[in-house]
Amino acid sequence: MMAEKRESLVRGALLIWALIGAAILAAGIIWLAARISAALVPFVVAALVVFMLRRPVARLSANGLSRGKAIGICYLIAASVLTLSGLFVIPPLVEQAREFISAFPKYLEYASQLWFRLQAQYTDMAIPDWLRDAVLVARDTISAQLGDWSRMLAAGVLGVGGRAVGFVINLFLALVLAFFVLRDLPIFKDEILRLAGGAEGRQDATEVFGRITRVVEGWMRGQGTIAVIVGVLTWVGLEVLGVPYAAIIGVIAGITNLIPYLGPIVGGAVAAIAAAFVSPMHVLYAVLWIVALQQLESLFLQPRIMSDRINVHPALIIFSLLVGAQVAGFVGMLFAMPVAGILSALFVYYFEKHTDSQLATEHGALFRKASCESEPDDSDEPNEAAEALEASVNDVTDEERK
Repeated sequence: MMAEKRESLVRGALLIWALIGAAILAAGIIWLAARISAALVPFVVAALVVFMLRRPVARLSANGLSRGKAIGICYLIAASVLTLSGLFVIPPLVEQAREFISAFPKYLEYASQLWFRLQAQYTDMAIPDWLRDAVLVARDTISAQLGDWSRMLAAGVLGVGGRAVGFVINLFLALVLAFFVLRDLPIFKDEILRLAGGAEGRQDATEVFGRITRVVEGWMRGQGTIAVIVGVLTWVGLEVLGVPYAAIIGVIAGITNLIPYLGPIVGGAVAAIAAAFVSPMHVLYAVLWIVALQQLESLFLQPRIMSDRINVHPALIIFSLLVGAQVAGFVGMLFAMPVAGILSALFVYYFEKHTDSQLATEHGALFRKASCESEPDDSDEPNEAAEALEASVNDVTDEERK
Protein backbone atom coordinates (compact mmCIF):
# COMPACT_ATOMS: atom_id res chain seq x y z
CA MET A 1 0.00 0.00 0.00
CA MET A 2 2.80 2.37 0.96
CA ALA A 3 4.69 1.41 -2.19
CA GLU A 4 1.69 2.24 -4.37
CA LYS A 5 1.25 5.58 -2.59
CA ARG A 6 4.95 6.38 -3.00
CA GLU A 7 4.78 5.45 -6.68
CA SER A 8 1.73 7.69 -7.13
CA LEU A 9 3.54 10.62 -5.50
CA VAL A 10 6.59 10.05 -7.68
CA ARG A 11 4.42 10.01 -10.81
CA GLY A 12 2.70 13.22 -9.73
CA ALA A 13 6.02 14.93 -9.10
CA LEU A 14 7.37 13.77 -12.44
CA LEU A 15 4.24 15.07 -14.17
CA ILE A 16 4.60 18.49 -12.51
CA TRP A 17 8.25 18.75 -13.48
CA ALA A 18 7.42 17.57 -16.99
CA LEU A 19 4.82 20.34 -17.32
CA ILE A 20 7.28 22.92 -16.01
CA GLY A 21 9.91 21.68 -18.43
CA ALA A 22 7.43 21.75 -21.31
CA ALA A 23 6.48 25.35 -20.46
CA ILE A 24 10.14 26.40 -20.33
CA LEU A 25 10.83 24.58 -23.59
CA ALA A 26 7.82 26.23 -25.26
CA ALA A 27 8.97 29.68 -24.09
CA GLY A 28 12.45 28.99 -25.43
CA ILE A 29 11.07 27.83 -28.77
CA ILE A 30 8.90 30.96 -29.05
CA TRP A 31 11.88 33.19 -28.20
CA LEU A 32 14.10 31.42 -30.73
CA ALA A 33 11.37 31.53 -33.40
CA ALA A 34 11.04 35.28 -32.92
CA ARG A 35 14.79 35.70 -33.42
CA ILE A 36 14.94 33.59 -36.58
CA SER A 37 11.45 34.25 -37.93
CA ALA A 38 12.67 35.13 -41.43
CA ALA A 39 14.48 31.80 -41.77
CA LEU A 40 11.38 29.92 -40.61
CA VAL A 41 9.18 31.11 -43.49
CA PRO A 42 9.96 28.12 -45.80
CA PHE A 43 9.37 25.69 -42.92
CA VAL A 44 6.00 27.25 -42.03
CA VAL A 45 4.88 27.16 -45.67
CA ALA A 46 6.13 23.57 -45.97
CA ALA A 47 4.14 22.61 -42.87
CA LEU A 48 0.98 24.08 -44.41
CA VAL A 49 1.61 22.16 -47.65
CA VAL A 50 2.13 18.93 -45.69
CA PHE A 51 -1.12 19.47 -43.79
CA MET A 52 -3.07 20.12 -46.99
CA LEU A 53 -1.63 17.24 -49.03
CA ARG A 54 -1.14 14.60 -46.34
CA ARG A 55 -4.46 12.85 -46.87
CA PRO A 56 -4.56 13.09 -50.69
CA VAL A 57 -1.08 11.55 -50.81
CA ALA A 58 -2.17 8.83 -48.38
CA ARG A 59 -5.24 8.02 -50.51
CA LEU A 60 -3.17 7.75 -53.70
CA SER A 61 -0.56 5.63 -51.93
CA ALA A 62 -3.26 3.32 -50.59
CA ASN A 63 -4.27 2.67 -54.22
CA GLY A 64 -0.83 1.33 -55.09
CA LEU A 65 1.16 4.41 -56.11
CA SER A 66 4.51 5.16 -54.54
CA ARG A 67 4.55 8.18 -52.26
CA GLY A 68 6.88 10.03 -54.62
CA LYS A 69 4.49 9.61 -57.56
CA ALA A 70 1.50 10.52 -55.36
CA ILE A 71 3.20 13.74 -54.27
CA GLY A 72 4.09 14.53 -57.88
CA ILE A 73 0.45 14.11 -58.94
CA CYS A 74 -0.73 16.39 -56.12
CA TYR A 75 1.87 19.00 -57.05
CA LEU A 76 0.84 18.78 -60.72
CA ILE A 77 -2.85 19.27 -59.89
CA ALA A 78 -2.05 22.23 -57.62
CA ALA A 79 0.19 23.78 -60.29
CA SER A 80 -2.55 23.35 -62.91
CA VAL A 81 -5.13 25.05 -60.69
CA LEU A 82 -2.75 27.91 -59.92
CA THR A 83 -1.85 28.29 -63.61
CA LEU A 84 -5.50 28.47 -64.68
CA SER A 85 -6.15 30.97 -61.89
CA GLY A 86 -3.18 33.01 -63.02
CA LEU A 87 -4.46 33.08 -66.59
CA PHE A 88 -8.16 33.76 -66.06
CA VAL A 89 -8.76 34.95 -62.49
CA ILE A 90 -5.71 36.79 -61.20
CA PRO A 91 -5.23 39.36 -64.04
CA PRO A 92 -8.75 40.88 -63.72
CA LEU A 93 -8.35 41.00 -59.94
CA VAL A 94 -4.93 42.66 -60.21
CA GLU A 95 -6.29 45.22 -62.67
CA GLN A 96 -9.27 45.94 -60.44
CA ALA A 97 -6.96 46.15 -57.41
CA ARG A 98 -4.76 48.66 -59.25
CA GLU A 99 -7.76 50.81 -60.12
CA PHE A 100 -9.18 50.48 -56.61
CA ILE A 101 -5.90 51.45 -54.93
CA SER A 102 -5.47 54.37 -57.32
CA ALA A 103 -8.96 55.66 -56.57
CA PHE A 104 -9.00 54.85 -52.85
CA PRO A 105 -7.24 58.07 -51.70
CA LYS A 106 -10.04 60.08 -53.36
CA TYR A 107 -12.59 57.88 -51.61
CA LEU A 108 -10.81 58.38 -48.30
CA GLU A 109 -10.61 62.14 -48.77
CA TYR A 110 -14.30 62.26 -49.65
CA ALA A 111 -15.23 60.22 -46.57
CA SER A 112 -13.18 62.40 -44.21
CA GLN A 113 -14.58 65.62 -45.69
CA LEU A 114 -18.10 64.24 -45.40
CA TRP A 115 -17.45 63.42 -41.75
CA PHE A 116 -16.27 66.94 -40.98
CA ARG A 117 -19.14 68.53 -42.93
CA LEU A 118 -21.60 66.53 -40.86
CA GLN A 119 -19.82 67.66 -37.71
CA ALA A 120 -20.02 71.29 -38.82
CA GLN A 121 -23.70 70.93 -39.72
CA TYR A 122 -24.62 69.33 -36.41
CA THR A 123 -22.71 71.43 -33.91
CA ASP A 124 -24.09 69.43 -30.99
CA MET A 125 -21.94 66.51 -32.13
CA ALA A 126 -18.58 67.86 -30.96
CA ILE A 127 -15.53 65.97 -32.19
CA PRO A 128 -12.51 66.06 -29.86
CA ASP A 129 -9.34 67.57 -31.31
CA TRP A 130 -7.40 64.34 -30.76
CA LEU A 131 -9.98 62.40 -32.82
CA ARG A 132 -9.90 64.98 -35.62
CA ASP A 133 -6.08 64.82 -35.68
CA ALA A 134 -6.16 61.01 -35.66
CA VAL A 135 -8.54 60.94 -38.63
CA LEU A 136 -6.30 63.32 -40.59
CA VAL A 137 -3.13 61.37 -39.77
CA ALA A 138 -4.79 58.06 -40.69
CA ARG A 139 -6.05 59.55 -43.96
CA ASP A 140 -2.63 60.90 -44.93
CA THR A 141 -0.82 57.69 -43.94
CA ILE A 142 -3.21 55.43 -45.83
CA SER A 143 -3.16 57.71 -48.86
CA ALA A 144 0.65 57.68 -48.95
CA GLN A 145 0.82 53.89 -48.58
CA LEU A 146 -1.85 53.33 -51.20
CA GLY A 147 0.02 55.66 -53.53
CA ASP A 148 3.13 53.49 -53.17
CA TRP A 149 1.09 50.34 -53.84
CA SER A 150 -0.53 51.96 -56.84
CA ARG A 151 2.85 52.79 -58.37
CA MET A 152 4.02 49.23 -57.73
CA LEU A 153 0.93 47.80 -59.37
CA ALA A 154 1.32 50.12 -62.33
CA ALA A 155 4.85 48.76 -62.75
CA GLY A 156 3.47 45.21 -62.63
CA VAL A 157 4.68 44.37 -59.11
CA LEU A 158 2.07 43.69 -56.43
CA GLY A 159 3.61 45.17 -53.30
CA VAL A 160 6.72 42.99 -53.19
CA GLY A 161 9.15 44.83 -55.44
CA GLY A 162 12.67 43.52 -55.04
CA ARG A 163 11.47 40.73 -52.74
CA ALA A 164 10.08 38.73 -55.65
CA VAL A 165 13.28 36.71 -55.96
CA GLY A 166 13.27 35.96 -52.25
CA PHE A 167 9.63 34.91 -52.45
CA VAL A 168 10.36 32.48 -55.29
CA ILE A 169 13.34 31.02 -53.42
CA ASN A 170 11.32 30.57 -50.22
CA LEU A 171 8.48 28.95 -52.15
CA PHE A 172 10.87 26.56 -53.92
CA LEU A 173 12.54 25.59 -50.62
CA ALA A 174 9.12 25.08 -49.01
CA LEU A 175 7.98 22.76 -51.80
CA VAL A 176 11.22 20.76 -51.63
CA LEU A 177 10.95 20.46 -47.85
CA ALA A 178 7.29 19.47 -48.11
CA PHE A 179 8.15 16.81 -50.71
CA PHE A 180 10.72 15.10 -48.49
CA VAL A 181 8.53 15.34 -45.38
CA LEU A 182 5.51 13.92 -47.22
CA ARG A 183 7.61 11.14 -48.76
CA ASP A 184 9.08 10.00 -45.43
CA LEU A 185 6.15 10.93 -43.19
CA PRO A 186 5.32 7.31 -42.21
CA ILE A 187 8.95 6.75 -41.20
CA PHE A 188 9.00 9.99 -39.19
CA LYS A 189 5.85 8.95 -37.38
CA ASP A 190 7.19 5.47 -36.69
CA GLU A 191 10.46 6.80 -35.27
CA ILE A 192 8.67 9.37 -33.12
CA LEU A 193 6.28 6.72 -31.80
CA ARG A 194 9.28 4.67 -30.64
CA LEU A 195 9.96 7.42 -28.12
CA ALA A 196 6.64 6.59 -26.44
CA GLY A 197 8.02 3.31 -25.13
CA GLY A 198 6.07 0.05 -25.14
CA ALA A 199 2.98 -1.04 -27.01
CA GLU A 200 0.59 0.87 -24.74
CA GLY A 201 2.61 4.05 -25.00
CA ARG A 202 2.77 3.74 -28.79
CA GLN A 203 -0.99 3.23 -28.94
CA ASP A 204 -1.60 6.32 -26.78
CA ALA A 205 0.79 8.42 -28.83
CA THR A 206 -0.76 7.22 -32.11
CA GLU A 207 -4.29 8.04 -30.96
CA VAL A 208 -3.38 11.41 -29.47
CA PHE A 209 -1.35 12.44 -32.52
CA GLY A 210 -4.08 11.31 -34.91
CA ARG A 211 -6.88 13.10 -33.07
CA ILE A 212 -4.95 16.35 -32.71
CA THR A 213 -3.94 16.24 -36.38
CA ARG A 214 -7.54 15.67 -37.50
CA VAL A 215 -8.76 18.62 -35.45
CA VAL A 216 -6.06 20.99 -36.74
CA GLU A 217 -6.61 19.87 -40.34
CA GLY A 218 -10.37 20.24 -39.98
CA TRP A 219 -10.00 23.69 -38.48
CA MET A 220 -7.71 24.88 -41.29
CA ARG A 221 -9.97 23.49 -44.01
CA GLY A 222 -13.06 24.89 -42.30
CA GLN A 223 -11.53 28.35 -42.03
CA GLY A 224 -10.59 28.23 -45.70
CA THR A 225 -14.08 27.10 -46.69
CA ILE A 226 -15.73 29.89 -44.69
CA ALA A 227 -13.35 32.51 -46.12
CA VAL A 228 -14.18 31.43 -49.68
CA ILE A 229 -17.94 31.46 -49.00
CA VAL A 230 -17.83 34.91 -47.38
CA GLY A 231 -15.64 36.30 -50.17
CA VAL A 232 -17.90 34.97 -52.94
CA LEU A 233 -21.11 36.13 -51.24
CA THR A 234 -19.60 39.58 -50.64
CA TRP A 235 -18.58 39.86 -54.29
CA VAL A 236 -21.94 38.67 -55.64
CA GLY A 237 -23.99 40.84 -53.28
CA LEU A 238 -22.01 44.02 -53.94
CA GLU A 239 -22.03 43.33 -57.68
CA VAL A 240 -25.84 43.06 -57.61
CA LEU A 241 -26.07 46.27 -55.58
CA GLY A 242 -23.92 48.08 -58.13
CA VAL A 243 -20.98 48.81 -55.80
CA PRO A 244 -17.75 49.38 -57.76
CA TYR A 245 -14.75 47.06 -57.32
CA ALA A 246 -16.98 44.32 -55.93
CA ALA A 247 -14.54 41.52 -56.83
CA ILE A 248 -11.52 42.97 -55.04
CA ILE A 249 -13.68 43.92 -52.04
CA GLY A 250 -14.85 40.30 -51.94
CA VAL A 251 -11.23 39.13 -51.86
CA ILE A 252 -10.47 41.58 -49.04
CA ALA A 253 -13.56 40.45 -47.11
CA GLY A 254 -12.67 36.76 -47.51
CA ILE A 255 -9.08 37.20 -46.36
CA THR A 256 -9.85 39.54 -43.47
CA ASN A 257 -12.70 37.29 -42.36
CA LEU A 258 -10.01 35.01 -40.92
CA ILE A 259 -9.38 37.74 -38.34
CA PRO A 260 -11.99 37.75 -35.55
CA TYR A 261 -13.57 41.10 -34.70
CA LEU A 262 -11.46 43.19 -37.11
CA GLY A 263 -12.15 41.23 -40.30
CA PRO A 264 -15.85 42.11 -40.78
CA ILE A 265 -15.16 45.72 -39.76
CA VAL A 266 -12.44 46.09 -42.40
CA GLY A 267 -14.60 44.49 -45.10
CA GLY A 268 -17.60 46.62 -44.19
CA ALA A 269 -15.57 49.84 -44.09
CA VAL A 270 -14.02 49.23 -47.51
CA ALA A 271 -17.41 48.37 -49.02
CA ALA A 272 -19.03 51.46 -47.48
CA ILE A 273 -16.30 53.78 -48.77
CA ALA A 274 -16.58 52.35 -52.29
CA ALA A 275 -20.39 52.59 -52.20
CA ALA A 276 -20.23 56.22 -51.01
CA PHE A 277 -19.32 57.33 -54.53
CA VAL A 278 -22.51 55.82 -55.92
CA SER A 279 -25.12 57.15 -53.50
CA PRO A 280 -25.88 57.29 -49.76
CA MET A 281 -28.45 54.54 -50.22
CA HIS A 282 -25.77 52.29 -51.72
CA VAL A 283 -23.72 52.84 -48.56
CA LEU A 284 -26.68 51.72 -46.48
CA TYR A 285 -27.32 48.68 -48.66
CA ALA A 286 -23.64 47.68 -48.69
CA VAL A 287 -23.32 47.96 -44.92
CA LEU A 288 -26.54 46.01 -44.38
CA TRP A 289 -25.30 43.27 -46.73
CA ILE A 290 -21.94 43.01 -44.93
CA VAL A 291 -23.68 42.94 -41.53
CA ALA A 292 -26.07 40.23 -42.75
CA LEU A 293 -23.14 38.16 -44.04
CA GLN A 294 -21.31 38.61 -40.75
CA GLN A 295 -24.33 37.35 -38.83
CA LEU A 296 -24.73 34.44 -41.26
CA GLU A 297 -21.06 33.54 -40.83
CA SER A 298 -21.01 33.89 -37.03
CA LEU A 299 -24.33 32.20 -36.23
CA PHE A 300 -24.62 29.58 -38.97
CA LEU A 301 -21.62 29.00 -41.24
CA GLN A 302 -18.89 28.93 -38.62
CA PRO A 303 -20.68 26.77 -36.04
CA ARG A 304 -22.08 24.41 -38.67
CA ILE A 305 -18.97 23.97 -40.82
CA MET A 306 -16.59 23.86 -37.89
CA SER A 307 -18.89 21.44 -36.09
CA ASP A 308 -18.52 18.99 -38.97
CA ARG A 309 -14.78 19.60 -39.33
CA ILE A 310 -13.66 19.33 -35.70
CA ASN A 311 -16.59 17.26 -34.34
CA VAL A 312 -17.73 19.77 -31.72
CA HIS A 313 -21.37 20.77 -31.29
CA PRO A 314 -22.24 24.24 -32.69
CA ALA A 315 -23.37 25.43 -29.26
CA LEU A 316 -20.00 24.45 -27.79
CA ILE A 317 -18.21 26.25 -30.63
CA ILE A 318 -20.09 29.48 -29.88
CA PHE A 319 -19.36 28.98 -26.17
CA SER A 320 -15.65 28.39 -26.87
CA LEU A 321 -15.48 31.57 -28.97
CA LEU A 322 -17.02 33.61 -26.16
CA VAL A 323 -14.70 32.07 -23.57
CA GLY A 324 -11.67 32.58 -25.81
CA ALA A 325 -12.57 36.23 -26.36
CA GLN A 326 -13.01 36.75 -22.63
CA VAL A 327 -9.76 35.01 -21.68
CA ALA A 328 -7.36 36.18 -24.39
CA GLY A 329 -9.25 38.58 -26.65
CA PHE A 330 -8.33 38.39 -30.33
CA VAL A 331 -5.83 35.53 -29.93
CA GLY A 332 -8.30 33.63 -27.77
CA MET A 333 -11.02 33.81 -30.42
CA LEU A 334 -8.56 32.83 -33.15
CA PHE A 335 -7.54 29.58 -31.44
CA ALA A 336 -10.70 28.84 -29.43
CA MET A 337 -12.13 26.33 -31.90
CA PRO A 338 -9.05 24.12 -32.40
CA VAL A 339 -8.39 24.13 -28.66
CA ALA A 340 -12.00 23.09 -27.98
CA GLY A 341 -11.77 20.36 -30.60
CA ILE A 342 -8.48 19.01 -29.23
CA LEU A 343 -9.75 19.00 -25.63
CA SER A 344 -12.95 17.24 -26.67
CA ALA A 345 -11.07 14.61 -28.70
CA LEU A 346 -8.59 13.87 -25.91
CA PHE A 347 -11.34 13.72 -23.28
CA VAL A 348 -13.30 11.20 -25.36
CA TYR A 349 -10.22 9.05 -25.95
CA TYR A 350 -9.07 8.85 -22.34
CA PHE A 351 -12.61 8.47 -20.99
CA GLU A 352 -13.31 5.55 -23.31
CA LYS A 353 -9.92 4.02 -22.55
CA HIS A 354 -10.21 4.13 -18.76
CA THR A 355 -13.93 3.30 -18.51
CA ASP A 356 -13.92 0.67 -21.26
CA SER A 357 -17.13 2.13 -22.69
CA GLN A 358 -18.06 3.99 -25.88
CA LEU A 359 -18.86 7.67 -25.38
CA ALA A 360 -18.68 9.14 -28.91
CA THR A 361 -20.99 8.02 -31.71
CA GLU A 362 -21.32 9.05 -35.35
CA HIS A 363 -24.60 10.88 -34.63
CA GLY A 364 -23.63 12.20 -31.20
CA ALA A 365 -24.24 15.77 -30.11
CA LEU A 366 -21.70 16.65 -27.42
CA PHE A 367 -19.39 13.73 -28.24
CA ARG A 368 -19.24 12.88 -31.91
CA LYS A 369 -17.00 10.29 -33.52
CA ALA A 370 -14.83 11.73 -36.28
CA SER A 371 -16.20 10.71 -39.66
CA CYS A 372 -12.71 10.89 -41.13
CA GLU A 373 -11.33 8.22 -38.81
CA SER A 374 -11.88 5.59 -41.48
CA GLU A 375 -10.06 7.58 -44.17
CA PRO A 376 -6.60 6.47 -45.28
CA ASP A 377 -3.83 7.84 -43.14
CA ASP A 378 -0.06 7.76 -43.34
CA SER A 379 0.08 5.24 -40.54
CA ASP A 380 -2.39 2.92 -42.29
CA GLU A 381 -0.57 2.46 -45.58
CA PRO A 382 2.22 -0.03 -46.14
CA ASN A 383 5.69 1.45 -46.22
CA GLU A 384 8.69 -0.66 -47.14
CA ALA A 385 11.19 1.71 -45.56
CA ALA A 386 9.33 1.72 -42.26
CA GLU A 387 9.06 -2.07 -42.31
CA ALA A 388 12.78 -2.39 -43.05
CA LEU A 389 13.57 -0.02 -40.20
CA GLU A 390 11.33 -2.06 -37.88
CA ALA A 391 13.06 -5.30 -38.91
CA SER A 392 16.55 -3.88 -38.43
CA VAL A 393 15.70 -2.53 -34.98
CA ASN A 394 14.24 -5.90 -33.98
CA ASP A 395 17.37 -7.70 -35.23
CA VAL A 396 19.62 -5.41 -33.22
CA THR A 397 17.45 -5.89 -30.14
CA ASP A 398 17.60 -9.68 -30.49
CA GLU A 399 21.38 -9.62 -30.81
CA GLU A 400 21.71 -7.46 -27.70
CA ARG A 401 19.55 -9.87 -25.74
CA LYS A 402 21.74 -12.79 -26.80
